[in-house]
Amino acid sequence: MCVGVPLLTYRRPEGVQFPLLYFMLHMVIATVVMVCFMAVAQFAFQTLWVFISNNRGVLGEHELEIRDEGLVERTAYNESLHRWTGFQKIGMSRKYLFVFVTDNNVEYVPLRIFASDADAKKFREELQKRADVAKPGRRKD
Repeated sequence: MCVGVPLLTYRRPEGVQFPLLYFMLHMVIATVVMVCFMAVAQFAFQTLWVFISNNRGVLGEHELEIRDEGLVERTAYNESLHRWTGFQKIGMSRKYLFVFVTDNNVEYVPLRIFASDADAKKFREELQKRADVAKPGRRKD
């Protein structure tokens, strides 16, 4: 749009030497400035929304408990059960364990909370085992 609109709407005033290239350059710069402004405004709005809305259970300490029926997530404000059949995937980076409990919900578990790398690996393997067994079409042995 920052290229098409100026090309279609550019009219050089009589007696003014202002080439189309300069006009286009100004339009591109104005577009970049506007996009940056909108990104900052969006970030500020979302940050403010998290802190002042009723989503108090989003930030802060979470406790995860493995149960037969699913993964229990507990905070000071709520408790949720994520059933094993809904699990999408489990991933790990150097610093975090990512538990995709639904399409729209991810638990970020910092690996630093585990006493050792072996404990983190054991936790991940247990989650994966239970999620795999619960997948539709798989036998439960």
